[in-house]
Amino acid sequence: MWVVNQDNDSVSAFAASNNAKVAEINVGSGPRAIAVAPNGRLWVTNKLAGTISIIDPSLLTVVQTLNLPYASQPFGLAFAPTGGVGFVAL
Repeated sequence: MWVVNQDNDSVSAFAASNNAKVAEINVGSGPRAIAVAPNGRLWVTNKLAGTISIIDPSLLTVVQTLNLPYASQPFGLAFAPTGGVGFVAL
């Protein structure tokens, strides 16, 4: 299970079997939403940073950061059921 920590600029991973915290991963400032991409990576919108952090769940680390245009303030995101595209609410 994955949770966005807006106050810590991080994402936490928990084991669903016993609710134990597995990891806390730093992302950009003001994280707001998280979604699982078709390839299994986690995308996190960082509203205050204007970025999207991409986390590899097996490595428990940010593997890529996408910079968005100035003043984007990304909030929500979702992937199409077909997996071909992602949508980000700015």
